Amino acid sequence: MKSPKGRKAMRPCMACELFGILPARPAVDPVGWSSDDVDKLCRIHRDRTLAGHCLLCGKAVVWASPFEDRSIGCCRGCLFKNQGLNAARRIEAEMLGRPEEEDDDPPEVFWN
Repeated sequence: MKSPKGRKAMRPCMACELFGILPARPAVDPVGWSSDDVDKLCRIHRDRTLAGHCLLCGKAVVWASPFEDRSIGCCRGCLFKNQGLNAARRIEAEMLGRPEEEDDDPPEVFWN
C-alpha cells in the first residue's frame, strides 16, 4: 500500500496505538505479513515483551493483557496509571473471578 506522497505506508505499533503513545513508532513488521503478535509492536515494546516484562515500563512482570497473545501486556502499576483506577479495579475483579461492581460500561478491551 502506498501513501499519497508515494512512500509505503507503515503500520504503527499496536501498543503505541492502544495506549496513546505519541508519536506512535512503526511496528517491527510494518506491512503486517507476520502472524506473530509481537511483530506488531515497535522495537522498544517488542524488546520489553520478549524479555517477559511490562511493555510500557520494561521493569515489572506482565500482570494483564489487552491483546490476543497474553504474553504481551503491562504490569499492575502501568495498568492503573494508563487505564485509570475504575478500569483497573474492574479488570482485577474479572481476573479474581468476582462479580463486577455497579458499572454498566464494559471494558473496551479484553484483559486476561
